[in-house]
Amino acid sequence: MQYKDNKINILTVLILTKKKAFDVRFIFKAYFYCLLFCGFTANANIETIYFVVKDSKTQKAYYQGYETVEKKEKENLVIKKTYYYSLENKSKVIQKIHTQFSLEDFKTSFYEFSNSKTGEYILLNLKGKSYEIDHKKSKDSKLEKNTKLIWKKNTLSGKSIHEYVLKNWQKLKAQTDGLSIDLLVPARQEIIEFNLSMKEKDKSTQVITMRPKSFFLKMLVDPIEFLFKQDQKGKNQVVQYKGPTSIDLPSGNDSIIMEFMKNPVP
Repeated sequence: MQYKDNKINILTVLILTKKKAFDVRFIFKAYFYCLLFCGFTANANIETIYFVVKDSKTQKAYYQGYETVEKKEKENLVIKKTYYYSLENKSKVIQKIHTQFSLEDFKTSFYEFSNSKTGEYILLNLKGKSYEIDHKKSKDSKLEKNTKLIWKKNTLSGKSIHEYVLKNWQKLKAQTDGLSIDLLVPARQEIIEFNLSMKEKDKSTQVITMRPKSFFLKMLVDPIEFLFKQDQKGKNQVVQYKGPTSIDLPSGNDSIIMEFMKNPVP
């Protein structure tokens, strides 16, 4: 089922990797913009958050943006959109991701990625139980690569990890070994096994850690971390992400810290 765009800006937070030959570290360059944070909106079914992207080593901010999440209760679907801007030019979108997935089994039915700087364009559609992924150098260029992957139970995209964590919160707290997931990575056109685990930082803060299950990959890449905090109503919210990035930093570092907030970035 293909996602159809509408006039409402709907935002998102996932994992997307940039393809670079023979370098496994880039397998985990990810766009975890499934990180959702309840923001103010006039529509109760649409949530909006704002974020800043920083270099994990220098803490210097390079990008900012916003994400919207629309929940369609009748269809049991979530539609997300994420937009990145440079700090110098907030009127030009540098990178965006649109996606749609089921709240019942977290199955992704549509995914679209584009970057105005690199021209990279990725389109994913679910047809039956197969994912069809088109990868192009630009949206209007010829098809560079087409791949088909089989969906199976417990396959998530980066966009649905946040919802998956909240739904399985008690299981993560109870199981010291964590939970296994198969992660759909459209940019790599493959599915990779990961383990999710939870560790308490303090009474109101939990750290969700995501590690590849492959021993070889685990030795090569740092774990990905999501910081959850309870708000005044006791609701768990993502406030920070630390890990690989899908958007190039001028510094050349491939690891970022994303900080999430309810209000627009000044």
